[in-house]
Amino acid sequence: IWFILTYPLASLRLLKFKSHIKYDSIFNDEVKKNLNAASFRVYIMYLVGKRLNILSQKKIKLISWYENISINKLLYRGLRDTENDCHIYGCQFYLPFSFWVHMHPLTAEIPYNMVPDEVLVSGKFHLPTNSDIRYKLGVSPRYNYLFQLKHNADELKNRNYILILLTIDIYDSKNILKVVKDSHFVNEEHIYVKLHPNHIVNNPGFKIPYNWKITNEQLDYLCGKSKVVISSGSSGAILEAATMGCSAISI
Repeated sequence: IWFILTYPLASLRLLKFKSHIKYDSIFNDEVKKNLNAASFRVYIMYLVGKRLNILSQKKIKLISWYENISINKLLYRGLRDTENDCHIYGCQFYLPFSFWVHMHPLTAEIPYNMVPDEVLVSGKFHLPTNSDIRYKLGVSPRYNYLFQLKHNADELKNRNYILILLTIDIYDSKNILKVVKDSHFVNEEHIYVKLHPNHIVNNPGFKIPYNWKITNEQLDYLCGKSKVVISSGSSGAILEAATMGCSAISI
């Protein structure tokens, strides 16, 4: 209730900020336009961080999935807005894409206690050559099994599934389904649709043809049966599928 009452007032104070006459009016318009876009779920993460550190009797070490989004930042700020010490490992154990600009922490946010003490990445390729933020090599347990796979030509020829991997974005997922339904694939047998783990209900409004099946099987099992995997460029799973010998179509 406190957040709902005070957030608009706090945001409107930003209208007093002056930096550059060319951009001030654009900035002010965006502040007003986005007053209704705030989520108190993010603020709750700040309160969770504060409560965790208050309840702890000693220094907290937090291992955190890290995409540098609001929930990450407010959790870290909450942990640090107490007298107890903490050390935060931000784990980027996923395959990032070049257009994921948001995942790169800003040095300007360090003074505001919203950046991990260390960012752990899944390979040397992701270590920046020059950064004020501390990067280290981490581990990628999700991808460990890929280094133990063995395929042969006969096994690949016997695959007959067409697998559609939906992404975290609902609209993106609906577009994938539409494109496949409009293609010659629609009449194929053995078409399986795998929901993204974030789709916490069985089917959040996805309409699929009667002969398609929604599956909850593990990705490695499904790829072992699939000749073609269809998803979009924002899906790390499509890269896993390609590694497992599947033809991959990115929509």
